[in-house]
Amino acid sequence: MIASSTTAEVKGLENATFRSPGPYAETVVAFRGAVIEAGLRIPMEMDVAGEIRKELGIGLRSCCVLCVVCPYLLLQAAVWDGSGASFLPVRVVFAERETTTTIQFAGPLDWNLPTGLRLPFARFLSQLLSILEHIGARRMEFPTAS
Repeated sequence: MIASSTTAEVKGLENATFRSPGPYAETVVAFRGAVIEAGLRIPMEMDVAGEIRKELGIGLRSCCVLCVVCPYLLLQAAVWDGSGASFLPVRVVFAERETTTTIQFAGPLDWNLPTGLRLPFARFLSQLLSILEHIGARRMEFPTAS
């Protein structure tokens, strides 16, 4: 499930917002399943709204952060330079918006990587883009100020 996204497309991810037409719970479940199917892993996740509710007693719309990693890229980064693994995992934020779900990559996505890791990192981000497309999420376009 590797997309043919260009490096420029994946470099623009940290400012991108995606919208899934599906409800929050279904979108998160679909994303989790597609990540596992693609051979990627989610070693950490945080229920942001749940933590706020538990700690502060304030109810918010559902929101979570899923930390996604490619085990082979993590190995490659750790072997190349231990500090190279600091750009992983990539944090993907899901937020409930009425009947839809917004999805964003929590930045920064560090492109100051050793040269040998830039292409594998771009491929990993391309996989994440393919997964978003697979679950029906589309990039939202916002008008630019002129």
